[in-house]
Amino acid sequence: MIQADQGSSPEPSEMNWANPQPTLINTWMAITIVSEPPAPETWVIGSSHQLSAVMQEYGSDRQIQRSLMHMSIFTIGMIALSAVMLRLQQQQRQYETEVVTQLMDTDPLTGLANRRKLQQEGSVALRKLDETQSLALIILNLDRFRPINDLLGPDAGDELLIKVAARLQNGLRKEDLLARLSGDEFAVLLHNSGDYHAQICAERLLRELDHPFWINGRANHISGSIGVATTKNASLTFSQFLSQSDAAMCRTKGQQQGGYTLFNPSMYSETMDQLSLEADLRRAIERHELRVYYQPIVDLKTQQTKGYEALVRWQHRQRGLLYPGAFLPIAAAIGWTISMERWVLRQACAQMYAWYGHSIGEQQPSVSVNISAQHLAQACLPHYDLIGYIEKVLQETGWPAHCLTLEITEDALINSAEEVALRLSEIQSLGVRISLDDFGTGYSSLSYLQHFPVDILKIDKSFICTIHDRLQDGEIVKTIISLANSLGVSTIAEGIETQEQLDHLQSLNCQYGQGFLFSQPLKHLGPDRRAQSIPPTSIMTSLTP
Repeated sequence: MIQADQGSSPEPSEMNWANPQPTLINTWMAITIVSEPPAPETWVIGSSHQLSAVMQEYGSDRQIQRSLMHMSIFTIGMIALSAVMLRLQQQQRQYETEVVTQLMDTDPLTGLANRRKLQQEGSVALRKLDETQSLALIILNLDRFRPINDLLGPDAGDELLIKVAARLQNGLRKEDLLARLSGDEFAVLLHNSGDYHAQICAERLLRELDHPFWINGRANHISGSIGVATTKNASLTFSQFLSQSDAAMCRTKGQQQGGYTLFNPSMYSETMDQLSLEADLRRAIERHELRVYYQPIVDLKTQQTKGYEALVRWQHRQRGLLYPGAFLPIAAAIGWTISMERWVLRQACAQMYAWYGHSIGEQQPSVSVNISAQHLAQACLPHYDLIGYIEKVLQETGWPAHCLTLEITEDALINSAEEVALRLSEIQSLGVRISLDDFGTGYSSLSYLQHFPVDILKIDKSFICTIHDRLQDGEIVKTIISLANSLGVSTIAEGIETQEQLDHLQSLNCQYGQGFLFSQPLKHLGPDRRAQSIPPTSIMTSLTP
């Protein structure tokens, strides 16, 4: 129900100005709306100078104040909530930006910085250099990682890289940045570091790799080749800085795997020379420039030739005859090591049959062919199948298996001992003999004789050339020969150049030897024997048996 009261303003003279009361001034109308209990609501419509008094009289003032207070609280709450939501949105955007940036700057496998992050931090550090500061950059490339990865599988290879990254991090300061560039290559940015500290750091990193890495319950040994570059030149770009350390690393890789080299400007010209040589090597295969030379292996008692070691040479058109040290590292870098070794194996067997095939039934000389650690490590993979390839070569060339020896180095025995021992046993089952080359220079040479099938030990020439000058080397040679004789293993001394060395070895009962005292490697073994040439173009097709 609605009740309405209406009134008029009193005359001005009737108002009590001294004590004004809530009387009506001007026209007003109060409308009372009777709603549900407990109390009716009153609306005041009109105009009055004493509106607040009227509102108080009818009890509406407090209601309006409470409503305004509630509206104020609600408004303030909404404003605060909006501010909180805005802040949360800003934080979310900032977090997403940081996550994206971190993903862009992080190597997903190892969790280290990636090439992008290294370049950013390195560029900033270079710009901040002054005459009192220097910056160092180290590049470390793992040696023999590829055969381990191929033999054990990519998962094991990834696990090895993760463990290597953790080891390398242990050898650094907190302010140094360790990054993974790609594959098996890492880089370290050393702030406030000159040549001295950078070399100490390089040695520390190499020591971190000394101990074996256990993968799937097996010990795997791996070393690293390091290049070091330092600068105080703030105008140097990071790309140039990186190329300097990379050039130094390549020098280490080609000369002394497992060490480090400090950059000097002359390496740029050497790098260009290596690139030119690589291009020439690719053309050398098309031009039939590769050759196999044969160095005689002599019976030290009778001085008669009992066999030959097949050695690859490169007859370069401008540089003349190049020895393996000049081009085998390049062949390894472009992935030709296995193909080249298989070509040498086929060429040697065919050549020896051409020279000595008529003497079947007589005592034929043996021929020794070098097989790298990489080749032996991948021999168990189906598409490499070294055993099948050896069988095919022997069958197609006609050379007897008992007159073939495969020479391996000790580093081929370090990793995956069980698989390597199995491959060597399979090779021996064909009738082919196994020779352990450069014996005495590895980690634990004598222990190899207990675990691996070996027919011949080749004593490294570093012991032979000092057999008279250093008592220790003489005792090592004596021990090796004595042990080999007791085990029924033949011995060949490498690098015999003087009569005194020969006399000493004869007194120690060394059976065989080779070196310039007897003969240099020969292209032809006799004027009455013609070489049977196999085109070097078959190198790239020699992977499959």
